Amino acid sequence: MDRRVRKTKAAITDALLTLSKKKKLSAISVRELAEAADIPRSTFYLHYHCIDDVIHEYLDEYTRDMSEFMKKDFTMLQTGNRQLFLSMLEYMWMHRQLAHLFFCEELSAASFRYIEEVLFPLLIKRFQKQDGIQDEQLLHDMALFSAQGSIALIIQWIHQGFPCSPEEMTDRIVNAIRAYTSYFTEMFPL
Repeated sequence: MDRRVRKTKAAITDALLTLSKKKKLSAISVRELAEAADIPRSTFYLHYHCIDDVIHEYLDEYTRDMSEFMKKDFTMLQTGNRQLFLSMLEYMWMHRQLAHLFFCEELSAASFRYIEEVLFPLLIKRFQKQDGIQDEQLLHDMALFSAQGSIALIIQWIHQGFPCSPEEMTDRIVNAIRAYTSYFTEMFPL
């Protein structure tokens, strides 16, 4: 991508982040976004059809970058789910401003799906490789259950303004997974 195009798109994204702190995304107009990015509206339309295009491009890029960040650590995974979650939370911690937009109220459902798409295959690989589980349906159910519960805790962490470190939040998630696993094992013995 051309350097000028990258610079323009970065200005648009930065302006969106700034404006999203002041008002809902749905209330931001193209005119307002272009002014905040210090570009003509016609330049905005050279790159995007509407603000939703900016948001979706941003969501795709954020998720792709986080996924790549996590995969690097996942290849050296020795400590179960802990390193997987720690990698994801450290990425969010390093990109706190972006995480706030990614998980804002208006985007939380879409963001939930994006994160689930990142976590789900990694959890399946983890359950297959380290726990030796081969039953496809059980793998699917375990990964889905773990991913969705974990994402709910992560969204709460972000909405509360990152009240604890990624390490502490990772421990909370892992402890919750252990606790519900133990609880269900006791409540529903095979």
